[in-house]
Amino acid sequence: MKNLKLSCLLFATAFLLSISSCEEVDCCVYPAAAEINGTWEFIRVNYGFTNTTQTAAEVGYTERLEIDGTNSRVRRYRDGKEVENTPFTISEQGNSKIITFENTKEYSNYTIFTEGEKTMLSLYERSPVGAILADGGVYYYEKK
Repeated sequence: MKNLKLSCLLFATAFLLSISSCEEVDCCVYPAAAEINGTWEFIRVNYGFTNTTQTAAEVGYTERLEIDGTNSRVRRYRDGKEVENTPFTISEQGNSKIITFENTKEYSNYTIFTEGEKTMLSLYERSPVGAILADGGVYYYEKK
C-alpha cells in the first residue's frame, strides 16, 4: 500500500511538473534585435534627393514587416502577400545601427524613435553589402 501511495505521489508530481513546463515564455529574443522585434506597418517614405514625402496611400501599396527577433527572421508582406522571408543580422557601425538581409546580401541603416505616442522604425534605402548609397529614401514604419 505504501508503494502504491508513493507511486501515485511521484506520478502526480511528475504530471504537475510537466504541465508547468509547457508554459510559453517570450524569453529568447536575440538582445540586439529586441527593439525592432514585432510587427511594423509602412506609413510613408521620404525620398532623399528630392526631399519629397509620400504616404503609403500615395505610393499605392501596403506593406508590413514581421521582424522575429527570436529566430532572426524578417517577413515582408506587400498588399497582404509575402514577398520576402529572410534571416537577418544586426550590427553597429559607429553610431549607426544596421540590419543585414541575408538572402539578398543587402543592408539598411535603421533607427527607432517615437512620434507622438507611436513607436516608429525608419529604414534607409537598402544597399548591397559593401556599397554606400547616397540620397536614398527613408521608409517609415509604425509598430503595431
